[in-house]
Amino acid sequence: MSDMENLLAMGFEQPRAELALKKSGNLQGAIDWLEKNQEKSLDDILAKEADNAAETDPNTEAAALQPGEEAKSLLCNECGRKLRSVAQAEFHASKTGHADFAESTEEIAPLTEEEKKAKLEE
Repeated sequence: MSDMENLLAMGFEQPRAELALKKSGNLQGAIDWLEKNQEKSLDDILAKEADNAAETDPNTEAAALQPGEEAKSLLCNECGRKLRSVAQAEFHASKTGHADFAESTEEIAPLTEEEKKAKLEE
């Protein structure tokens, strides 16, 4: 039985299950994502996705670094996610299977203490 069939058998709606599998890549990740986003309507989730896609179009490649510029973050060219370090990029790659990353001069703001606590609770 496929991951999609399993999610449908559990009673999840097909569009929501498809999005969860797209976001996570596997059954357990999809279940976690669905649980985390169960209070949000599918329309709200899709609207946020559209906003994020407009901000970082994965089809647009990052510009090459100019001489003297320093890479301050990494960008996943497959999903547009910005990552602070090579270690985060490696973790992202292992979780998603993505392998196309580019260096970026855009610096990601450090997490506040509240954001760090929230991340640890997730």
